[in-house]
Amino acid sequence: LTPLKELEVERRRAERLVYFQTLAAGIAHEIKNPLVAIKTFTQLLPRRLGDTRFLEEFGRISTREIARIQRLLDRLRTLSRPAGAPRHGIDVRAPLTDALDLVQAALEEKGLAMTVGLGSEKCMVLGNHQELEELFLNLLLNAHEATAPGGTISVEVTRGETDVLVAVADNGPGILPELLERVFEPLFTTKPRGSGLGLAISSGIAQAHGARLRAANRSTGGAILTVEFPLTPAASAVTV
Repeated sequence: LTPLKELEVERRRAERLVYFQTLAAGIAHEIKNPLVAIKTFTQLLPRRLGDTRFLEEFGRISTREIARIQRLLDRLRTLSRPAGAPRHGIDVRAPLTDALDLVQAALEEKGLAMTVGLGSEKCMVLGNHQELEELFLNLLLNAHEATAPGGTISVEVTRGETDVLVAVADNGPGILPELLERVFEPLFTTKPRGSGLGLAISSGIAQAHGARLRAANRSTGGAILTVEFPLTPAASAVTV
């Protein structure tokens, strides 16, 4: 090889090394999310051994979160392009509620307030409950990380005639305008400990559900992430 070609080979090798180092850090970050729920129950276990209801809940949560880790690993093989998962008509508020339950302890620990507006109308979409729960959990954790202690996160579900919007907003520093188009790129992050995978995975899940995930800054400060789902034909035909 000529000196120039050797330099090119070394450059590409260095780029691949950085890529895999970043990817490894990202995988660790994403696996940490479900481990938080398991860790919380495990820490309480010695004091609750005689509590049958607690033990049943511990078993249920642990099994579910271990399965979540497995799904994450499977999806990361193709950088979060979910495909082939069974889909059926579900109320989008159900997986959202499960995600809210999972993140509640983390919000309380950081001293964050949360306002939730789910509406009274069913919001039926064609989807997979577990994937949508993962999508919403990523959005909520992103808002959690962006919001300083004492701040507020708001979650709002708005149903239209043919679609339903799920918005997660925070009152953190917001997103630099020039970076709004890049926040869903795999491995792109502005956080010192971020992986750049959470929002990329969420974007992949949204696309697989025929939905659009968008990021914007609020005029009052902070960022807002909005997922726009098409209602199922039967649901959109119902007068709201």
